[in-house]
Amino acid sequence: MDTFTPFQTFDFDSFTFKSTRYEEYSKGKLLSSGMTNLTIQCKKELSGLIQVQLINNDIKTKIVSTFVFDTLFTLEDRLQLTIFPKITNVQDSTFSILKHIINYTREEKNFSSIEPIVGHIFTNNMNMVKMQFKMANPERLIEFYP
Repeated sequence: MDTFTPFQTFDFDSFTFKSTRYEEYSKGKLLSSGMTNLTIQCKKELSGLIQVQLINNDIKTKIVSTFVFDTLFTLEDRLQLTIFPKITNVQDSTFSILKHIINYTREEKNFSSIEPIVGHIFTNNMNMVKMQFKMANPERLIEFYP
């Protein structure tokens, strides 16, 4: 896996990740898994917002098909897509700590139960090997693999 200097803004125009399978976790336990044929498309808009679209989303009850992030930055072992609102309905300790380190990216955001609060991109030789999205209410993690 690639390593990065943490908390650096990662600039890009767009990227696509094709997934053939997913795994859904809650509190470290596998809830569901299966085959999928969706494509995750991320595009940076002129406004700076990052538009994410799950094309052919066949797990719509688990994750919405369209959502937005405010920023993409590096962590030591991954890239993180995120929104850090000052006021939110999310009660997640890691999310709260990071938004104080990174600083707020918007005043307010209320998340639905199937809308990601963060996304992670894992790479090997700068090739995407996994995308992961975390939902907070209730806490769940969905991982997508090529």
